[in-house]
Amino acid sequence: LQRLQIDETSAAQVLQRTRDARALYRLIPGRTVRAQTNATGQLLALRYLNGTQLLKIDQSGDALQVWQGPADVETQVHMRSGEIVSSLFAATDTAGMSDAIAVQIADVFSTDIDFHRDLRRGDRFSAVYEVQYHQGEPVRSGRLLAAEFTNQGKTFHAVWFESPEGEGGY
Repeated sequence: LQRLQIDETSAAQVLQRTRDARALYRLIPGRTVRAQTNATGQLLALRYLNGTQLLKIDQSGDALQVWQGPADVETQVHMRSGEIVSSLFAATDTAGMSDAIAVQIADVFSTDIDFHRDLRRGDRFSAVYEVQYHQGEPVRSGRLLAAEFTNQGKTFHAVWFESPEGEGGY
């Protein structure tokens, strides 16, 4: 609150007593806290997006109202591909994919490929996966929907399916 130049006495007391405001005590580097104040430094509104959870604090009369719940997210489908030069994680980084998707690729193909011993320079992969966005900013990688991996000349495919009962697999 000091860094945001907010008169911290009343705001800090409310935030310390409110369970929903706990996310502010575990800030994640690189995430943005947005605050609106008046000319005297009184907190009017604060927003903190923690994954897909949104913490909202708003001035309502003389009191601060705190709410935490799911953020409005939009899911988009992405398709990326890459070639192994040194490791799967280096290749997915180069392709602009998150580590979470790299882990899913490794899990899906782990029965066919030993990613520690069998990976070779020149192996290729393609992936179709979900990314969740909040107000145009990516907040989280979702599910791997389909993938193809060519390892030492042999190509493996995986596609996500879901039964009518809601159970799924590849």
